[in-house]
Amino acid sequence: MSIGEWFAEFYVTMKARKVKHAGCFILIAPIYVPIDLDLLKRIMATDFTHFIDHRIYFNEKDDPLSAHLFALTGQKWRDLRVKLTPTFTSANMKLMLPIVIKVSQELITILNNDCQKGPVDVYDICVRFTTDVIANCAFGINCGSLVDLILHIHRT
Repeated sequence: MSIGEWFAEFYVTMKARKVKHAGCFILIAPIYVPIDLDLLKRIMATDFTHFIDHRIYFNEKDDPLSAHLFALTGQKWRDLRVKLTPTFTSANMKLMLPIVIKVSQELITILNNDCQKGPVDVYDICVRFTTDVIANCAFGINCGSLVDLILHIHRT
């Protein structure tokens, strides 16, 4: 059993016991696990300043993408959160939703067509989907990498 599978089982067990939060140790590190959705929302929106240090491995130098909001700690976490918070307001999320739905519908069409032809490269399709969503939401560019197999903007 992997640590992820164990943790998922722990979460399901605690949720079945109807507890609002739980805790455990992984080796010598204490882990706090909020179970209640309202509690989790409060932590993520209001009390985030008290939950800045996470126990997720990241290596900014060799793997810069591993240094995301849920992995960073301390001042680096604060700085990134300050940058990202204005992007994900409820108004901006409402504006992004139609774009994500449109690209998702293209994904469904592509998968329906490709699955009938044979095996599908899921990684490649997910990369192209993500590229389209980010390009559309962040830059307003419809790069069409999901539909146009010749255009591989993500493989530069």
